[in-house]
Amino acid sequence: MTLKLGDFGLATKLENDQEKKTTICGTPNYIAPEILEGKEGHSYEVDIWSLGVIIYTLLIGKPPFETKDVKTTYKKIRQNNYCFPEHIQISENAKSLIQIILNLNPLKRPSMYEILQHPFMVDVDKFPQTLPVYTLSVPYKERIGNKHSYSQNNLKANLLENGKINTDNNNNNFGNMRTQSIKSIPNNKNLNKQYSQQQNNNNQNQNQNLKNTNIAIQAASDIWVKQWVDYSNKYGLGYLLSNGSCGVFYNDCSKIIMDQSALFLEYYEKVQNQKQDKLTVYNINNYPQELNKKVTLLQHFRSYLESQNSDQGDGLM
Repeated sequence: MTLKLGDFGLATKLENDQEKKTTICGTPNYIAPEILEGKEGHSYEVDIWSLGVIIYTLLIGKPPFETKDVKTTYKKIRQNNYCFPEHIQISENAKSLIQIILNLNPLKRPSMYEILQHPFMVDVDKFPQTLPVYTLSVPYKERIGNKHSYSQNNLKANLLENGKINTDNNNNNFGNMRTQSIKSIPNNKNLNKQYSQQQNNNNQNQNQNLKNTNIAIQAASDIWVKQWVDYSNKYGLGYLLSNGSCGVFYNDCSKIIMDQSALFLEYYEKVQNQKQDKLTVYNINNYPQELNKKVTLLQHFRSYLESQNSDQGDGLM
């Protein structure tokens, strides 16, 4: 898979490698500090800085220096004031690459060749040639059973105690269980034989435990956005999911979702000074009068998105 990103709207040409530009222009979130200073001019290194901002944005979800106003953004850029959010996990290699790129001193930033040799770029799995269409909206993940049998999953014995799994607990997320990597061992026939026997015994025990369970373990179905429409200039953002549910993110930060049967509503209300929204579930025939407008808008969004989905089909990547 080949991914190319480009934005040449404000591109300029250098007549030689020693030339420096003094024009202050660029996209605020991605502009390099030497452009803002404008005293000694700037050169190729500003593109390296912007690349660091792009990498951060792709991994974290928003630019590192983004604020509500441009002046504050520029101040943070000049101070190189950014951080990695604790609730978003990224590798140490990723942090390292971003940190060496976002250097206030242009001469200390890595070259493109040095970036390509960085562990973050080298120590990665091979990129797939193609991806399912749902990856346009949600991260890619392999389903259990595609490449790994149940015997390979790290299912701990305490989950299978008494041969049953508590199906009332929706937090049992088997889709997140990862297979353990097998470390290399010395090339010794006796060791290999013992290791193989141990693995066979482990697999047999795990398979037996699975047979004793009263339910079949299945990975959760992947859900993605099939259609969306942006009316945020007036109402909000509406979307249609692959499972038939439809929702709207309103401009007042409230959210509403209608299930595929169109019988139930989930309404998420923003609560001041609270991190989590307040969730209330309603029947489509019994909800508060103050939600009339939002439910009506939801139904209009649903009708429009379903008609668009029927016209365009599902599509393939």
